Amino acid sequence: RPRREAASAAMGPVILSSSELARMREQLRDATITPETRDDDRAHLKALSDARAARWPNTLEAGRKNKEAARAAESAAEESARRAADRAEASARAEARQRQIARANKMLYDETERVKSFHSSLLLSDVLFEREAQIEHAARTQSLRVKQDAQFVREQARAVSVAESAEAIKAAERRARAAAFRDGQLAQIDELRKQAEAARALDREEGAMIRRGALEEEAEKTREKAERRARALADAAATARAEEALALHRAAEAEKTRRFEEATELFARRKELTNLARAAREKAKRERRDAANAARREPGNCVSRGAGGKKKDEHFTGFEDEASAAREKRERAAARPALPQPKLLGKAALREEERRKEEEARREKIGGFQGFGGDGDDDSDSDGY
Repeated sequence: RPRREAASAAMGPVILSSSELARMREQLRDATITPETRDDDRAHLKALSDARAARWPNTLEAGRKNKEAARAAESAAEESARRAADRAEASARAEARQRQIARANKMLYDETERVKSFHSSLLLSDVLFEREAQIEHAARTQSLRVKQDAQFVREQARAVSVAESAEAIKAAERRARAAAFRDGQLAQIDELRKQAEAARALDREEGAMIRRGALEEEAEKTREKAERRARALADAAATARAEEALALHRAAEAEKTRRFEEATELFARRKELTNLARAAREKAKRERRDAANAARREPGNCVSRGAGGKKKDEHFTGFEDEASAAREKRERAAARPALPQPKLLGKAALREEERRKEEEARREKIGGFQGFGGDGDDDSDSDGY
């Protein structure tokens, strides 16, 4: 131990944390505790814990106590309110009962003969007093009315005198204003007379101008009427010429229609002959194709070819070619009926008529109707047979 103390003295001061110091103190305290002191400490700590937990507001026990306290306070408040209401109701009932008793007593008292006679005497005295007061009031009112009438008469007399003097002044002013107004009216009448004379002179000049304008307008109307008559005659002549030209045009159109129908009929006959020839050719092709197929199916139809003695099988390639297929396609297109043209109205119809006339004129210039066939519409058979 002396060596440890010397070593510790030689080491100097030591810095410990608060947790280390608390741990060391706890170890020393545990070393010195006996079983009896341990029970006391536990009891003391339990009491401290209970006292501290009793002040906590968020525990189950505290919540239960708070609820019980709240219920007790609410019950006490309700009981206090009920008692106050009961006291108020009892007081109101007592007051009502006292009022009823007092009213009944007063009614019984008023029904006695002595009180009735007293009330009658009191009413009579009140009536007599009121009557005397009314008589006195009527006398004062009459005297006041007499004084007011006299005052009104004096005021009216004074007002009449003032009004008469004012009326005299106003009459003089009115006479002066009337004289001035009369002079002004005479001057206005003179001015209006002069203006009327000037207006009449102007009207006479305007009448002369209107008559001259009417004569000129009548002459202009006569000239326009003559011009309209001349234009009507010219229009009638132009209409006649147009009708004559239209008749000629219709005759030409009828001739063109007849020629077109003849050409159409000729084309239809040619087309029928072409279809018959095509049907015959198709029948012959089918017969030749059937014969070739039958010959190909027979044994020994292979022929040896080449110098090396090798044999090649000859296969039938058919009778169709591109030229005949194209020709048939053109013929089907030509035989297909044309789509119906829409009916045109107004300016569109006029433009279509002009276009048709130009096309016909161009065809006639080229050389008339060329028919419906083309360079490819020949009846020759290109099958090679």
